Amino acid sequence: MPKNTDTYTELRDNVQGFITNYKTDLTKIDRMFINKNPNQKMIHITRDSGTHLIEMVKASEYPDNGERVKYLFGTANREQILKDNINYIKSVFRAFGEKSIKAINYFNGVKWVKVTRGKAQTILDAYGKDIRIQWNTRCRL
Repeated sequence: MPKNTDTYTELRDNVQGFITNYKTDLTKIDRMFINKNPNQKMIHITRDSGTHLIEMVKASEYPDNGERVKYLFGTANREQILKDNINYIKSVFRAFGEKSIKAINYFNGVKWVKVTRGKAQTILDAYGKDIRIQWNTRCRL
């Protein structure tokens, strides 16, 4: 069977068997985001009851320095939004427990790679460092 090159379908085929509840997290919400952003780097967490998708957007997609935007139930600046993205895995494990996590996959812009919790956190930490470097470089120009 040839390898599927469709970003969403490849993920779906690898994780749908793990999800027993809230399957529409994957089939509707994640599908919509992935299909709109097929080359976007991201981390996907699969639980028995739903999924979590951590978007790794470009530095230019965050609010400008000092700007506050609507965020969750209030407002936030870019640093708070980035910090939440970097720490999201910790929040999921704390809220739902390790036993409910069935898979963690990283999309590197080309293909999905199954990763450990530690590797996913390392990827997010490096992403955050890179975003901050870009922000600081842009401020100096």
